[in-house]
Amino acid sequence: LEMLAVLGQTPRAAVIPSIVHPRNIVTANSLTMGAAYGTIPVGAMFNFVIGFLPAVSLFGLVPVENTSIALAFFLDSVTFLLSGAIVMTLPSLVAPPSRDVDEDEGALARTWHDVRDGATYLWSRKPIRRVILGLATALFGGGTVTVIGIQFVEEVLAADTRGFYAVVAALGFGAAAGIASVSLASDRLTRRDVAFAAATVITGFGLAAGSMTSTVAGAAAWLALFGFGAGAAYVMGFSHLHEEVDEEMRGRVFAAVFTLMRIGLFVSMAVAVPLAGFFRTLDLPGLFGDGSRMVLLTGGLTITLAGAATLFSVRESLTRPRVGEAYRRVIATTSSKGELRDHDGAEEDTE
Repeated sequence: LEMLAVLGQTPRAAVIPSIVHPRNIVTANSLTMGAAYGTIPVGAMFNFVIGFLPAVSLFGLVPVENTSIALAFFLDSVTFLLSGAIVMTLPSLVAPPSRDVDEDEGALARTWHDVRDGATYLWSRKPIRRVILGLATALFGGGTVTVIGIQFVEEVLAADTRGFYAVVAALGFGAAAGIASVSLASDRLTRRDVAFAAATVITGFGLAAGSMTSTVAGAAAWLALFGFGAGAAYVMGFSHLHEEVDEEMRGRVFAAVFTLMRIGLFVSMAVAVPLAGFFRTLDLPGLFGDGSRMVLLTGGLTITLAGAATLFSVRESLTRPRVGEAYRRVIATTSSKGELRDHDGAEEDTE
């Protein structure tokens, strides 16, 4: 499933600048993330709705008591099939080759050269490198919510499943608000990397503060802030990459992005439970004595530090707006054809 997800997400992210007007890249990324985060409240309410429906076993494939889970997976699968059918209607788009292809070169050798070229490209371009590292580190911190979230709600907040769904719904609504906010303010957020870093700091602060609460309402409020920052950071980070990365390298760059993000997420999920047990053995005083609370706090601080490090790395250019190199080349090309004449003045002002 994860291998197929990377194979699907990589070209989807890489192709956006080829089919979307440069001014609408932020909006396109907002719609993509809105479709992902915006359905979180729907999923949280799914278990409430399923209680009013008759028991379904999907022709005996699943036990009746797991109806809600089975239907959720079934509906999710249908949405992927519909998505694939929609994508098949798009015109064929082929990215230009980044180097001369040797017909005598084997597939493995070509793959190795592509990986090497992609790694060299990423490492030599600091604006791209710091955002990718920031995304991967943020996912490492955010992965703690996936593993420890339910345990935190049940053991620390003393709430039932409905309390967990309330917190998840708040996170989803916060993410939708963050996505909508950066989409509406995209014309003023010319420094996508700075906006990404600031949103990442907000994300980490929301998670860290939420880990210190003792009520469902408090956790929901802070997790809404966490979601707000996460949605905004994702949109701004990907928009920055779309504007910075050359067309022939986008596929490799986004393959690296999604791979690193998944590595960070999976490592976080793997260490979250052992880390919670380790914190319990420390016998810390007060609020710090609970292992799941400390894991979420650690995740929040990790995300905050990732955002702060990104802000620190761009400190020398905070006083001037900046437009991505790839984006600037598109503007220059289309302006010469008279397609973006009204943008020329704004581009000069930005420079």
